[in-house]
Amino acid sequence: MFDLEWSLGRLNWLASKADGWKGLESVAMPSSVREATETFLREYDGIGCVMDLFVGLDADGDVTLFRKDQTLILDLSIGREGTYSFYGETPCGQDFQGETLGTTEPLRRELAELLIVSGSTRAYSAEQLQKTAN
Repeated sequence: MFDLEWSLGRLNWLASKADGWKGLESVAMPSSVREATETFLREYDGIGCVMDLFVGLDADGDVTLFRKDQTLILDLSIGREGTYSFYGETPCGQDFQGETLGTTEPLRRELAELLIVSGSTRAYSAEQLQKTAN
């Protein structure tokens, strides 16, 4: 299950890495990426009862959020412009993708539903349903 405080702690730890953290050409995370990622993680947490995402850092300073289990592979990247792009795929071949989305824009409803912890009684609120209908 997703732990917002742990994810924010990891994000802040990754943000503390200096240029060269992964070799000569790697760069530190820009503050715009850290802020955009925090916004995304708080929005994601707002869905409620969602699966954990691994928070990583690419050598170019972008943050990656990753999930791989028996129901979904999801790779999401948050870049310098404060936007995110993602690709997700289920074992049966259903795919989800989006590019240059604002960090307050919700994931597609079908994808968000896959990320809700199995067996959860959590239901979308009317506001969340409206946000994910796009």
